[in-house]
Amino acid sequence: MKTLELQTPIDDEQRLPFGELALLKELVTRDELEQVLQLQAESFDRRGRAHKIATLLIRKGTITKQQAKELLRLQKSHGPIDGYRLLEHLGSGGMGAVFRAVEEDTGREVAIKILRPSATSNERFRARFLREAAITRTFDHPNLVRSFALGESAEHLYFSMEYAPGKTTRQLLKAQGAFSEARILRLLRELLGALDHYWHERIVHRDIKPENIIVTPEGQAKLTDLGLCRQLDDTNHLTRAGKTLGTPLYISPELARGLKDIDIRSDLYSLGATVYHLATGVPPFQAPSQAAVLRDHVETTPTAPRLKNPRISAGLDELLLRLLEKQPERRPADPRAVLDALDRMERGEPPFEPLPDIEVSDISFYSALSEESLTFSSESMHVSSSGWPPNDGFTLATTSAPGLIPTNEPESERPTKDDGTSTSELTPRPP
Repeated sequence: MKTLELQTPIDDEQRLPFGELALLKELVTRDELEQVLQLQAESFDRRGRAHKIATLLIRKGTITKQQAKELLRLQKSHGPIDGYRLLEHLGSGGMGAVFRAVEEDTGREVAIKILRPSATSNERFRARFLREAAITRTFDHPNLVRSFALGESAEHLYFSMEYAPGKTTRQLLKAQGAFSEARILRLLRELLGALDHYWHERIVHRDIKPENIIVTPEGQAKLTDLGLCRQLDDTNHLTRAGKTLGTPLYISPELARGLKDIDIRSDLYSLGATVYHLATGVPPFQAPSQAAVLRDHVETTPTAPRLKNPRISAGLDELLLRLLEKQPERRPADPRAVLDALDRMERGEPPFEPLPDIEVSDISFYSALSEESLTFSSESMHVSSSGWPPNDGFTLATTSAPGLIPTNEPESERPTKDDGTSTSELTPRPP
């Protein structure tokens, strides 16, 4: 059997962090793990070494010694999924985690998304997970991550998928600042190609954001995480009425208002909000509450990107503002229309014809949002108990579930954070 060796030695705790395995097995909550990680950072043994997470969890009475032994066994045996050796923790979400792994039969390197037992037994989460696996298995595009195998092992539903090495655009923005226009234009073309590919199957992603875009070492963009996607031809709706899905900083006005009648223009808005953030270093809207962020998406005209970053060309400025139009019918009709606009920009032409003024009758599109009426769906698999604003701006609060879900910082920067699954960012830190 072919095996895959890591290029540099990594111990078991770096590969499969004990705390993340405890979360996966639902022996601890995210808050409990956060508290222990903080305690670990502040306390040391007699030799000046940080205490082990297992030791601290046992001392606090969170887990038993027997449970710790079982988790250590999982850590040594490369995880709980038969047929896969988990090599590295990539990120955790509200209902599961993502790992880099190797298929033992083939030696193929993959990413594997694993649901926790409670999510595996929940009909709604299970249906959403199965739908994501089925839809992504049909993908055949260089800028989309394709799934391979689906299975269930030791109380965990899982699917394997293409492993895309690299960094998310959120990580790159944080490390390097605003992207150059040349880089933005290449990224846009690749992502629009991905949207065009899945729109042929009437699929809407519903959660496009910097954390869900990976840039490989070769510079290729990969759109990931279709956990909230919807196929418009599918009559089996998995979202409860009145719930808002998506990430507030990048959500379309339609989704912010909880509308079900959406199409690819919703994704184009989220793509515009994402690229606005990458091009300027700040998202289109920032506000002190979740409701205020959503209200801005519905009611407020974004500041022109060139006022945030004077290096942005007039053409890109116009293109981003067109993507961020409040009314879907005032945005480009589909990804192909935006690609055509990019072609016109390359020829030195304006990307679009001018839009007509908004008629008074169109104002009915805008609707007020209140703190009392605002709800988010726990079905996004990512909620937060940390309050507003979150400490590092990567969580989505919910009123519909008391769950304890992580933020999504990469493992190398903060062991408890996530960019392997769909989390939500509300208030960004400066890059």
